[in-house]
Amino acid sequence: MLTPTQEATGATTWTTLASGPMADFSLARNSSGYAFASTGQNTNGQLGDGSTTSAQRFDRVSPLRSFQPLPVELAAFTAARTGPAAVRLTWATASERDNASFGIEASADGASFRHLGFVAGAGSLASAHTYSFADATAAATYYRLAQTDADGRVTYSPVRFVPSGATTSQLVLVPNPVAGGPVRALGLPAEALLSVYNSLGQLVRPAAATLSVAGPPAGVYLVRAGNRAARLVVE
Repeated sequence: MLTPTQEATGATTWTTLASGPMADFSLARNSSGYAFASTGQNTNGQLGDGSTTSAQRFDRVSPLRSFQPLPVELAAFTAARTGPAAVRLTWATASERDNASFGIEASADGASFRHLGFVAGAGSLASAHTYSFADATAAATYYRLAQTDADGRVTYSPVRFVPSGATTSQLVLVPNPVAGGPVRALGLPAEALLSVYNSLGQLVRPAAATLSVAGPPAGVYLVRAGNRAARLVVE
């Protein structure tokens, strides 16, 4: 048993629940339909004026937004690499209501997201609709959508991850270790040039198409070809 303490507001209406003994009980509903205001035995006056008596409550004060249809029903969201430095995001909605836009957000760690782009929403639709967005990056990236309603409310999609698009072909030196003589570099195009550096990072052999060990002291060297590198042990 609860006693209402204030008058129902927000363009409320009163509805008698039953005739006879129950006629004194009323139920208030605001005009939006989201919530029901306080009720009580209302023989002598309206709620909150001090004359309302204790009564069984028939109302629900908290908003019932959880029972309202979602503004946007996201049916699918994918992110896939289409090239070494190209990613395509694609998503689809089953229905939309007052959908203003989709913001595309990206993150390197999956925790801190930055704004990447914008795609206008379709507004209100009862049928399916598809969207896409292209991102030019070779880096491993996390993506999510920030869907914004016409009233400014933002809803985030699940996160999608796209691996790096950088090539990782391995440079292999044969033989390795080597005591002397020619060394073959596998996994490189024919026009690749090889440079040799010592443990201090100093260039000891200028770039050349072939590699031959004759003269350098025993030790560990770094052989580099473009963005690929491998250790060479000279005995």
